[in-house]
Amino acid sequence: FIVGKPSELTRESLMTQITKGLGNES
Repeated sequence: FIVGKPSELTRESLMTQITKGLGNES
């Protein structure tokens, strides 16, 4: 866990969730 770069972690998490969602829906 990296403190000081929450924006990057959040963006990465969102990208992962979107990727998983698209993969599950496809």
